[in-house]
Amino acid sequence: MRALLRFVSYSSGDASKSAASDELSKLATDYPQLKSRLLALAQPPSPSRFLVLRDSIITFSLLLFALLSLFLLSRYPGTLFAPVTAILMLLLLFLRSVDFHARAWDFYLIDFCYLTCLLLIGFLFFFPQSEVVALITYFSNTGIVVWSVYWWNCKFVFHRLDVFTTFWLHYWPALVSYTLRWHPAKIDGADLYFRYPSEATAQFLCRSALLTITWYWAWAAVFYLAQYVLFKSRIDRLDMITSIKFMYKTNKLVSSVMDFVGKEHHEFSGYILYHFVAFLLTGAGAYVCYFSHWANVGLLLALFVLAAWNGVGMTVGAIHHSNGKADKLKY
Repeated sequence: MRALLRFVSYSSGDASKSAASDELSKLATDYPQLKSRLLALAQPPSPSRFLVLRDSIITFSLLLFALLSLFLLSRYPGTLFAPVTAILMLLLLFLRSVDFHARAWDFYLIDFCYLTCLLLIGFLFFFPQSEVVALITYFSNTGIVVWSVYWWNCKFVFHRLDVFTTFWLHYWPALVSYTLRWHPAKIDGADLYFRYPSEATAQFLCRSALLTITWYWAWAAVFYLAQYVLFKSRIDRLDMITSIKFMYKTNKLVSSVMDFVGKEHHEFSGYILYHFVAFLLTGAGAYVCYFSHWANVGLLLALFVLAAWNGVGMTVGAIHHSNGKADKLKY
């Protein structure tokens, strides 16, 4: 009992943690039953069979999803890859909307990446010959959307549906835009989708830039009206999380820009200033990818490797965390 009281006093801050660890070691040596009890408490709770089955189904389904996408990309890049994976993307977006609504994260769903992804899906199924939408989606997807894989620290994993969806939402549109640009397909002699011009003219450059920037500011207007006019009272009352709040808390550069502009009254202006500069810089890189096949491939490959590396780190960390809980007590 004295040893137990000494351990309690040490762990309360009266002595170092090493002293508390020594006392705990003595307790475990003198009282084997106490040791077994502490080991049992240190074991993580076993998940239910339902949760194990659910997670197994999710992991297996996402693995099949990735393998199917890889097969279609390698065999039918200009035909089946885009529409089939678009249907799967719609399923992921539906599940994401249900999940985010339950978490009160609804306003994430009007971010630029989400609306541009939906615009690409509309292009594939409803207006495949539209030059306007084709140019907007290519330069947006190959620009700020795919670069969000880096900014949002996306991870390519199979055991977490939410993490996989975040990665695929930002990576898939650029992959589709790549296939439409560099692997155009024909059916009965007619182009299946709008055929991008391969020559760079001043008119083409100005037109594509104007269209993409117009699309950006149209989104910014919707974004502002939704969060600061139409639903502001609801966001404040429920303390709902938005991308602006998240980026302010997690990104030092964004928070610095917002503080410089004036966060209390102009947080939207600060966020859009940062976002638009990033949009312009990545858009310039998208022009390089448009006229260089290998630059486009290199960008996609580099960001995929980054997401895969992040995913490996997350998976290994989860394994070590799960296996290491029982090793916290050293005897």
